[in-house]
Amino acid sequence: MRLSCVAVQPVARAGETLITQALLTIQAPPRSAGAAMPTALALVLDRSGSMDGPAFDRARAAMRAAMDTMRPEDYLCVVASGRRPELLIPARPVASRTGFRALTNSVSCQDWGPVSSALECAVETLQQVPSEVWPRRALLLTDGWLGAPEHARLRRAAELAASVGVRLDVVLCGSEGDLLALYELARLTLGACRCVNSTEEAHRTGHRWAEDLTQVAASQLELTVASTEGCELTPMAPCRGTRLPDLALGSQTGVGLRLRCDPRAPGVYRMGQVELAYRNASTGIPAVARADIIMEFADHGAQGLEDADDPEVARHLLLDAELESLGQVLSEWRPDRKSAGSAASVLRERAGALQAAGLTETAAMVWKAEAAASSPSRDDPRPFIIEAIARAAEERWLASRGRGQESAPVVGVLGGVGHAVDPNAL
Repeated sequence: MRLSCVAVQPVARAGETLITQALLTIQAPPRSAGAAMPTALALVLDRSGSMDGPAFDRARAAMRAAMDTMRPEDYLCVVASGRRPELLIPARPVASRTGFRALTNSVSCQDWGPVSSALECAVETLQQVPSEVWPRRALLLTDGWLGAPEHARLRRAAELAASVGVRLDVVLCGSEGDLLALYELARLTLGACRCVNSTEEAHRTGHRWAEDLTQVAASQLELTVASTEGCELTPMAPCRGTRLPDLALGSQTGVGLRLRCDPRAPGVYRMGQVELAYRNASTGIPAVARADIIMEFADHGAQGLEDADDPEVARHLLLDAELESLGQVLSEWRPDRKSAGSAASVLRERAGALQAAGLTETAAMVWKAEAAASSPSRDDPRPFIIEAIARAAEERWLASRGRGQESAPVVGVLGGVGHAVDPNAL
């Protein structure tokens, strides 16, 4: 695991208070590294009466796809709702798929039963798999018509899952139902929620979710930011508290940092340290990546941007505005129709402005984010937004260099490589 950081402002003016932003990028090992350890998945099936029909067909299609995608050494269990939760298949390796396939053909809808109890049963079952099996996820298959009392119980079940490191994902198999409530439920565990509108789409979703599980590089990511005296470093989106979503092999994620620093004399200073604790999925062992954040103050540092008629100043102001707008979309994204439409509109405007300014690479990533948010399934645009923010921050640095600031970027990272630690020391 490697950490790197790009500052919005490359060199600070000595003797002045600095308020700026930076993007911390977390890079996972390449896919060639492979995830050697087995993983665990619990399928939680809502089989209430409202699921009868196309919604239940989609749920079964997603289950079959997930089962067929998992590796023989991975653990799988199936829990169904009812008056009492029913553990249809206890957690065991997927070496023999015959029983799993037969189950998907025989299971049927019943009377209403609390899905929250089934989710709690799934979490308890996942806790019984061998300790080296990570990551662990629960996949809830429902039509979303759960009722307000059940939302509170589901929230407690999701909090239980989060407390033991189980991520909850949701596949909404019917109409939109309680989509927003389920999305917020998944967010408690840093999971995802997706609405499927056909059996074919449900099959693709089940396959993708199971495949993603086997490609996890790190889970249980927790970020700690420590500032030095006179400095203040604060995490921004997409960090939820101090936790971050699982990171896949060959992928990267980013966390915005707000940086405020008291006036300094010319020189290079240590602003603080970022520590990322995580569980290495290839070994099952907790690990830590650390990075010292350093910054340069100089007499020729960044000046105020009062002259908006200066083309270089205009470029600064544009990029500052884009970083702020993209960060806001990143933190406020929701998959419901209204929020997705609003995000797509903002992203469309931002992409057009960036393209008109000649920032084609950044604009291209924002267009990809807009396409994801505008898609019928309202795909998650956040990975593209993170990449766009990274490119915009780099463009901001290059724009500053165009004003005669030839120094290295303000924020540097030292020693940002993950290493194994004693689990008892965490």
